[in-house]
Amino acid sequence: MSGASGFLVRVVTENVGAVRSGIRTNLPRPLTRPPTVRAPKPRRTTTSSAFNVRRVPEPQKPLHLCCLLWAHDDTADALTRYEDTVLDLLAEHGGAVVSRVIGAGHDGTPHEVQILSMADRDALDAYLADPRRVALADERDRAIARTDVFEVDIRTGGTSSL
Repeated sequence: MSGASGFLVRVVTENVGAVRSGIRTNLPRPLTRPPTVRAPKPRRTTTSSAFNVRRVPEPQKPLHLCCLLWAHDDTADALTRYEDTVLDLLAEHGGAVVSRVIGAGHDGTPHEVQILSMADRDALDAYLADPRRVALADERDRAIARTDVFEVDIRTGGTSSL
């Protein structure tokens, strides 16, 4: 090619060759991104065979529960006796009574409030399924009108004291 076209082709070819060979030219350098930092993927702990894949469960955390109990009319003493019996089973299942208070149960307030600590959800399930506790279900139904149980966080201290 001749004339201006040949000159343009030659310049473009020279610049491409210069970039390829690593020689500095007036051409802008290609933009490079810094390497992306990503958190490592969690490793799965599994065992497998041709027919079986088993995932190792993550450890469970301790549970703290608040239990509110209302007695049927004139059964507050029976409620307390029942709770005395079943709360003695807690320790065998990794649980403990953190706090237990008994009130009069007037004006819709509960007769008893308990804060319980369990090693984990499996320990709670084992306590609830304990055959000795299950055998007392009729006694429980006669004494207890309502039970509310919910998970809580235990905190100590505060900004004021008594």
